[in-house]
Amino acid sequence: MFKTIVASLVLALCLSFAACGGGGGGDAQPLDEYLADMNDLLGDLVQARLEAQEEHLDPIAQNADLQTQVKAARGFLTDFRDSVGGFSQDLGELRPPDDVQESHEELVAATGDFVQTLNMLLRRLDNVENFEDLDRVLDRFFPAAGVLATACYAVEDTVVESGRKAALNCGLETPEQQQAQ
Repeated sequence: MFKTIVASLVLALCLSFAACGGGGGGDAQPLDEYLADMNDLLGDLVQARLEAQEEHLDPIAQNADLQTQVKAARGFLTDFRDSVGGFSQDLGELRPPDDVQESHEELVAATGDFVQTLNMLLRRLDNVENFEDLDRVLDRFFPAAGVLATACYAVEDTVVESGRKAALNCGLETPEQQQAQ
């Protein structure tokens, strides 16, 4: 009897909140609105990357000493990690349509993984003793960012496969870079 009551309550909660699997349910965003919100979030992330780059990386010369380069890398990775964390949180608050729910969830997971990778890179900067060590740490950034971009493109591909148009800024390009393509 107790199991029946509990099962009934769980079913009622699932139906009333659309919280059990499957997609956004009744309060899912229309696809066009979802894609516009995604591009807004991606645009904010591009802006955050540019600001972190301009603040931490652009001012230093390529031949700067190791300590200066490690400090710049730490500043960039910290600021960008914080931005990606905010992006991840905002992304998790979107209500994707059912047909993109799975790829959206994979993007949310990839974003969380990227934040963890950035945390790992920041920890590894503590052990940098020479330029080769620094290169090894920073060489891990782009493949990790590529996984995030691939997950984003999977959302776009899901939309396109359903016969709709989608143009997400998954490569995190600036507007100028997008126009040049």
